[in-house]
Amino acid sequence: MTTEEISTLTTGYKLGFLMSKKTKKIYISEKAEVFLYEKKELVDDKFAKNDSLFFDKPSYHNQKVFADFYSLGVRIINVSTSKEKFRIPLKRSDVSSRFYNTNANFYLLQLKETLKKKYLKKFKTMDYIIPVEIKKRKKKEYPHVNYAYVTLKDKNYTFIFTTLEEFERWKEEYELTELKPLKTNFKTLEKIRNKKPIMINPLTDRVILNEKQIKIINEK
Repeated sequence: MTTEEISTLTTGYKLGFLMSKKTKKIYISEKAEVFLYEKKELVDDKFAKNDSLFFDKPSYHNQKVFADFYSLGVRIINVSTSKEKFRIPLKRSDVSSRFYNTNANFYLLQLKETLKKKYLKKFKTMDYIIPVEIKKRKKKEYPHVNYAYVTLKDKNYTFIFTTLEEFERWKEEYELTELKPLKTNFKTLEKIRNKKPIMINPLTDRVILNEKQIKIINEK
């Protein structure tokens, strides 16, 4: 199903989203589904009784919101209106072309939502973006790369990001024009963090990984 077909299906409905108090983002089930409703009264009982979930009607543009859904790992959109219910499968071809890191975003949100160890262990398989400063060296073939870290309340953290957008927002917020994004994985991250705790997406999710959690991630 194309983005245009999805937009046609949902045009005419002012849809609200099922949101999560735990993640402060749209609620995504462990089956990678989201739930949209025409009005609060249509919310399924199993969700209505869950205190960590709430109904919201944000202003949105169809095409952009579908791209945002995809970037968070969503694969099925469930829509309920007063007239009908339908399910919309969401594929990579349905959204605009940009850098996505859907697995990282999905597992991160599921960890915050469920606190299940299996999602923490998934961090070992994901890619990340780490901020670096790259300096040219005189008479040297390769530049010198400095891995950035941040001090908060007298404690040093390695900051990592799941998407370029998260990195660029943070960089712009603090006017860190000299920093560049470098794609890395958890194995490489372990070599460069120098025992510092890790903070993921510091402007939004602010998930902190301490040594105990990092040990769990590295378990075989």
